[in-house]
Amino acid sequence: MKFSALLLSLALCAALGGCIGVGTLRPDADSSGELTIAPDSKVKTDASGDVTFIPQGLTMPYPESPETVFQAAQTALRLMGLDVVEVDPSRHYILAEHGLSAFSNGENVGVYFAPQQGGTLVTVTSKAKTPTNLFVPDHSKGVHERLSAVLAAKLRH
Repeated sequence: MKFSALLLSLALCAALGGCIGVGTLRPDADSSGELTIAPDSKVKTDASGDVTFIPQGLTMPYPESPETVFQAAQTALRLMGLDVVEVDPSRHYILAEHGLSAFSNGENVGVYFAPQQGGTLVTVTSKAKTPTNLFVPDHSKGVHERLSAVLAAKLRH
C-alpha cells in the first residue's frame, strides 16, 4: 500500500510541475559564506555582524530554554504524524514533511528556534510540496499547539 502511494505521489509531482523539497526551508550558506534562504524569508544582521535567518511563518515565544523547546518540538512533530527529516541543533532548526493525503499532495514544515532572554522564540513555516496544491493545510498553528501541550506535560512530570 505504501509503495503504491509513493508511486502515485511521484507521478503527481511530475505531472504537476515538480515537487518542492523540504530542503527549500533549510537555511544554508554557499561556498562564499553568503546566506541562502527560502524566497519569502528575511535576513537580520545584529550589531556584531552576525546574520540570522528569519523565515516567514507563525512565531510564538516560549519561556523554556532553547534545548528544552528543541527536544519538545521533535516530539510534537512526530505526534502530529509529520516525518522529521532533518535536525540541526547547532543551526537551530528542524525540518519535517507530510506525504500525500486525500486533501494535499504533501507539505514541508520548518521549525526555527531563536534564543531570547528568558526563553525561546519559535517560528513555524508550512509550505505545499507542489505549486498547484490548492488545499494544503497550514501546520503552523497545529505545531505550536502541540508544542505547548508537550511542554506543559513535561512541566507536570
